[in-house]
Amino acid sequence: MEIYKHKTSGKYFIFIKHDRIDFAYFVNNRAKVLPLELFDFEEYPLDNSKEYFLRHKLVTNEQVKCYEQYLEFRFQDEKAREKARFESIYEGLSIEEILKLLIREKSKRSKKQE
Repeated sequence: MEIYKHKTSGKYFIFIKHDRIDFAYFVNNRAKVLPLELFDFEEYPLDNSKEYFLRHKLVTNEQVKCYEQYLEFRFQDEKAREKARFESIYEGLSIEEILKLLIREKSKRSKKQE
């Protein structure tokens, strides 16, 4: 988990992801996800655990919970996209045909690694 300190307010925000070069999404101390200008922040120099951030009151429990919900949503979204991709590629094929394609793909990957 990365946190950034807002230069003006001095409050800490949990970094979620970049959005363009000069903006990023952050979780504020009210557990709201906001797109904010990166220029207004300085990165917190230590890479610590959420327990460290909570213990030192740099972030709130609500911020961490919001951040973890975002991660869970992102994980579920990635799984759904992978499933849709899989279904579109293999739609209408028999199990045997799917297995042959998967084995062929695995073989190609292992040859590239050699």
